[in-house]
Amino acid sequence: MNKKGSERKAIFLTAMALLGLIVGLAIFKGVSNFLDDTTYWKIYYARDLGLLMDIGMAARGDIEINYNFIQAEKPLVFKLKKQHIEIYDYNPEIKEPVLTTFRFATDNKIIIGTNELLASYFKIFFSEDKVNVSEEPLEQALCPGLNTSSAPEFTLIFVKSDNPEIEELIKNGLKIENFVITLSPELASLSLVVQKTEKESLNFYYEKETRRSKKLSCLIKNQIIEDNPEGLFISRLEKIEDNSEWKNTLANAKLGMLVKVNNLNNEIGKSITKGVISYYG
Repeated sequence: MNKKGSERKAIFLTAMALLGLIVGLAIFKGVSNFLDDTTYWKIYYARDLGLLMDIGMAARGDIEINYNFIQAEKPLVFKLKKQHIEIYDYNPEIKEPVLTTFRFATDNKIIIGTNELLASYFKIFFSEDKVNVSEEPLEQALCPGLNTSSAPEFTLIFVKSDNPEIEELIKNGLKIENFVITLSPELASLSLVVQKTEKESLNFYYEKETRRSKKLSCLIKNQIIEDNPEGLFISRLEKIEDNSEWKNTLANAKLGMLVKVNNLNNEIGKSITKGVISYYG
């Protein structure tokens, strides 16, 4: 009995020692990982679905973040500060954005440069001593295979822009291809409005004809990418807001499109013209 009791006691003490060792190692690993931010990243950020980020471990203490504006519900603005990263909801109507999310965990090993990023796709790579950011421009997409061909001489197009030079450039480019320019959106096969925006983006807004709007925006975007390979844009297609001054202009035509682009110049105007011509070609 004493022998059996001693064996049971030995087994119990051994089990408790192993359990204590496991708990101790777990605590040590947790503290160690917290110091190099791995626990914080893996537990806190990887579960934050609202940011729509793909976060993975590149190595011990190294984090790689992938964020795709195209797949996200709405883009985010990333500001890299000296000791943290600020993330804002992207809203062109708000001049002074309010910080909407938490700070990144950092320690004295992480050095972050100051920069503002608003791109179609980028990676943020954290190592022990620095943060690297790589950016990639938008790529051309496969447009919907919808038959939208129309003889130019029977196609009336209404063109308006907040830049008179761009407006005339687009009109003249369409006239050369025998398209008919109209002053009345109600008579137009297409109402095309082009505006400049302060944000680094290429956005399209429509009122009706979703499939046709997708094709037109896709062709214009592809043409801009082809003509401006170094350009860096966020590109989105959205339903125009009810309070927009251009809602009726887009609604009254058979097809309406509002294009907003930050770098509105002659080259962009020519690319938009080519996209429209391709749509009806």
